[in-house]
Amino acid sequence: MRRLLTCMVLAACAVTTGPVWAAPGNALVARTFHLRYRPVDEAAQLAQSLLSGNGNLTVYPAKKALTVQDTPSVLDLVAHVFREYDRPDPVFRVRATLLEASNEEGNGTSGVPDDVDPRVRRMFPFKAYRKLGTAVLEWDAPGPISATLGEGFVLEGQAAWSRLRTGAPAPSGGEGDTPSVTARDLRTAWELGGKDMVVSMLRHRRLVIEDLTLSHAGDREGKSPNELLRTRVVLAPNQEVVLAMSPSEDAERAVIIVLKALTPHRRVEAR
Repeated sequence: MRRLLTCMVLAACAVTTGPVWAAPGNALVARTFHLRYRPVDEAAQLAQSLLSGNGNLTVYPAKKALTVQDTPSVLDLVAHVFREYDRPDPVFRVRATLLEASNEEGNGTSGVPDDVDPRVRRMFPFKAYRKLGTAVLEWDAPGPISATLGEGFVLEGQAAWSRLRTGAPAPSGGEGDTPSVTARDLRTAWELGGKDMVVSMLRHRRLVIEDLTLSHAGDREGKSPNELLRTRVVLAPNQEVVLAMSPSEDAERAVIIVLKALTPHRRVEAR
């Protein structure tokens, strides 16, 4: 069927941004941060991008620690960023619902089930709908996903959380582009709204599913599964994405998949 879609490692242990000097009333101070969950080289890149022109940092890979020297306000920003950044990823949860929609008579569909979202019916105004299957995908990301949605349909893909980027924003619309918060975004949030805005931005990461594939199992003669859909999906918390597959735009039948990002489960952090 044709798809119709809606919708460092560090070279040295010391990294500096320039000569260290202190302007009157703006003395440099230092603080050491110990990482528990995130790679120290990745954390160093993040901290480096937040420094002022007079700041510097030293990395201790064996101890998973880094010392940051800068103004008190920059150290406060780094501390709040690390507090949210250095956490275990929450458990990834998505509900997938597969529907068959039709304008044809006598194909097993009848009316509109009560649990079919009215927004889906407005997007795809077919006369009748039938739920083929539903599943809640819950797993540790990054990693593969797989679920059977009934009547031989299988949903697969590779899932991960969006990550912080420390460089300039990537061009939008690129195939490899992953919506995420940049260091520039964090600095602006800190200046405009303080720690609460920074925390909010860091906690609302997105779910990214690469190579999301819906296929239908082969028949009894041993034919290969029929791939109906292959795409990339990015989900914000509580966001719903609807994808429809049909032979043509004016086809009388379609298969619709609804993906809903559920509230993730936070892991209990070891004391």
